[in-house]
Amino acid sequence: MLSRIKEGVRSTVSNISTALSNPLMREYEIGSHQASAGPHLCWKIYSGKCRANPRDVSIWIFEKRSVDKMSKRDQFLVLDALKRGVQQLTRLRHPKLLVVEHGLEESRDSLAFATEPVFASISNILGVHFNLPSPIPSDLREYELFETELKYGLLQVTEALMFVHNDVKMIHGNVCPNSIILNRNGAWKLAGLEYAIPNDTPNTAEPSFPFREWDPDFPLMAKPSLDYLAPEYVLSKKCSRCSDLFSMGMVFYAVFNRGKPLYECDNVLSTFQKNAIELSDLSLANLKNVPEEARQHIRMLIDPDQNVRPDASQLSKITFFQDVCALTLQFLDTLLQCDKSQKTHFFKGLPKVLEKMPKRVILQRVLPNIVQEFNSQDMVPLVLPTVLILVEQCTNEEYTSKILPHLLTIFLMQEPIEIVILFMQKLNLIVSKTPINYLKSHVFPMMYNALDSNEVHVQEMCLNTLPSFANQIDFPTLKTQVIPRIKRLLLNTTHLAVKVKCLVCMGQMLEYLDRWCVQDDVLPSLQQVNSHEPGVLMAILGIYKIALTHSKLGISKDTIATNCIPFLLRCSIESQLNLTQFNKFMSTIKEMLRQIEREQRHKLEQINALEKEQSAAISSMMNGDSQKGDSADAIFDSVVEKGTKTSEKKEDVFSNFNDDDDYSPSIASSGPLTLEQKQQLMKDKEVQKKLNSQGKLAPVALQPSTKPPTSNESKTAIDLTKTLDANLHLASKPIVSSSSLSFSTGLPQSSYTKPTNQFGTSNQYTGMQSMNLTHGFPPSQNQIPVFNSMNNYFPPQNQVSNPHSALVTHPVYGKQNKHQGPSSLDSLDVFGKGKSSQVPTRAPNPLLSQPIHNFQIQPQFQPQRPSFPASSQLAESDFMLLIDFCINSLEDWHDREN
Repeated sequence: MLSRIKEGVRSTVSNISTALSNPLMREYEIGSHQASAGPHLCWKIYSGKCRANPRDVSIWIFEKRSVDKMSKRDQFLVLDALKRGVQQLTRLRHPKLLVVEHGLEESRDSLAFATEPVFASISNILGVHFNLPSPIPSDLREYELFETELKYGLLQVTEALMFVHNDVKMIHGNVCPNSIILNRNGAWKLAGLEYAIPNDTPNTAEPSFPFREWDPDFPLMAKPSLDYLAPEYVLSKKCSRCSDLFSMGMVFYAVFNRGKPLYECDNVLSTFQKNAIELSDLSLANLKNVPEEARQHIRMLIDPDQNVRPDASQLSKITFFQDVCALTLQFLDTLLQCDKSQKTHFFKGLPKVLEKMPKRVILQRVLPNIVQEFNSQDMVPLVLPTVLILVEQCTNEEYTSKILPHLLTIFLMQEPIEIVILFMQKLNLIVSKTPINYLKSHVFPMMYNALDSNEVHVQEMCLNTLPSFANQIDFPTLKTQVIPRIKRLLLNTTHLAVKVKCLVCMGQMLEYLDRWCVQDDVLPSLQQVNSHEPGVLMAILGIYKIALTHSKLGISKDTIATNCIPFLLRCSIESQLNLTQFNKFMSTIKEMLRQIEREQRHKLEQINALEKEQSAAISSMMNGDSQKGDSADAIFDSVVEKGTKTSEKKEDVFSNFNDDDDYSPSIASSGPLTLEQKQQLMKDKEVQKKLNSQGKLAPVALQPSTKPPTSNESKTAIDLTKTLDANLHLASKPIVSSSSLSFSTGLPQSSYTKPTNQFGTSNQYTGMQSMNLTHGFPPSQNQIPVFNSMNNYFPPQNQVSNPHSALVTHPVYGKQNKHQGPSSLDSLDVFGKGKSSQVPTRAPNPLLSQPIHNFQIQPQFQPQRPSFPASSQLAESDFMLLIDFCINSLEDWHDREN
């Protein structure tokens, strides 16, 4: 077995190398070895393709090395016969003759020509495998001819002989299975004109053909086969067109006898002569393998008497060829020559005939002919039923390769409307066999377009079938193409049945949509339906019920409360509804109410539980941090009180801060101390030590001047900014915009009144009315640190008695505002810049001689005591450093004024 495979591979490589040397290969690509044909099956047939276009062909190659052992004369006879046969076949054109695509090409190694795609010769099909590849192709080995194929194939050969005899006036001379070719579509084609005998007297009415004696000395490839040769070639030494009819009778017998001829002569002339004599005594019993309706005519064809044999025209009309299937195939071959009325009549009866034909015959012989009618749009409704019958009979692979390519253009047709109707009737079949990519690109778009049709019957069919294939349609297509079309049809149609089917179709497709598409696209469109028939209302109710109860969908309580229930309530009171239908509406509405109650109750319970958790957390936090909160308030109050006393008793500014009981209100007076309280106590003691270690301030009294300062005085002025910068690291920098302060003069006050703060309390303190703490954040570029120990510098504007008083801005960061008279701050170099030379001389202001406690700064905002939330509480050590800084600043200002 292995040796046979090696030999086959070696032979194939050698054959291809020989073929590639032929000039024909410049225009064609050679494929695999498929069959053999011709005299003694000397031609090897290969598959091939044209290089210029993708047209399939068959390439016939004769290898000259097969005659290398012959004499020169025999080689010449063989090559001359083969060349003559190809030339004759190339010159003749007929549907029943093999079509030559490219003429003969000769090289040093081979002869080659190209024909239409060929499957095999009849000899190969009947079991003669000479000159075939090894192993034999499986499709050829398993090929079987059906009775319909045999009948119509023999009829085709008979028609080819009619053309050769009557039109060309030629004798074929070698009608045998080697010369009959089966093409790819299953048609029988006549070839093998190597021994054809032309007419000697073309101008006479009765043609005359010269006799060519069969020479036993000729090689086998240079003479016809004796097994199919007429006896007159030996007995009477003459030939005529009836000689081909004898050969045709022998072919009849061979194809029905599994390829075996009536007599086998083995190319021995004496045996042939003996068999020719015995033909006179041949009875019908010897033709038992031949169909009964053809036996008598075959007996006449193989009679030794030429006058008994029917001619080709008579043979084509025998009862054997009047089979309905054979006549159908014959009509299909002439379909292009028929008019529309003939085609219409034929296609109406074609489906019944196809029931009697084998599937392979239908696909090979019927389908290629009828799909040509798809080019005419008017003929499509007549041809399409037959094609759909073929779709039902064939497999998925056969449908995809042979039928679907022809249907792709038909899927897009909307006119005539019968096309769409036919497809809708067989839509289940088409969807089951069509690949998914073609479904999305051709079949489903046809269904979408059917929804836009004006035919009610088409609309109903499409709505009935569409839900069955919704699972194969992707969600974006459903949302953008299918649902909008159904909604448009629902709102525009006037047919009650179509409206109900639209609603039913939409309800069946809800499970393939998402929740938001249903709520935003489907449910709102239901409220636009202007029909109040019970069928429509119940279909609408069904959609709401599916959307409400389906696990994938669901309707939000807001949509139910605002849209669904009001609409369903309006529908439920329609007078056309009966009691059962009304109860269904009420049941659905109650279910919606229960869902609202269930969801809202659950939501409120969650909110209530969350509020309780937050309250519990806040209570726990307040219980744990109450001492800290109270500490901040107590520190603030104590500092304010001590600051007030400090302004009255300058000799001992810090004496009040040495009291541990006042300074540490956060420590519980009773019970054991917690770890946090002990840590706080330690921090308080450290702050006290820092405060006690600082020396007392020595205030310096400053007398207000009633005249412009001199240059020397400007030089000796104290720079308050440097003093502020020196203490800046001791406290958090409160941020107050420079535009938030306004200065005014007023009448002297005998007491200090603390503005009411956010806590609703009033304290007596000095220098702390508008303190603003920033909890450690640095000031931004548009903000400057201003310490509000100057808040009592001037009284409010409503107490001004000086007619020349006016608002002024900060001496450094802003220009002086327009005023009626000189400002009370003109004689003060508050920030020590020494620019007093620019201030005009004016009369002394009596207010400047008053004590500093009679003045105050009026801010544009009401001062409030700072609050210390638990989330951002200022450390008490930092707070005390800030208080220390503020008191120092206060003392500095106070000393300067005095």
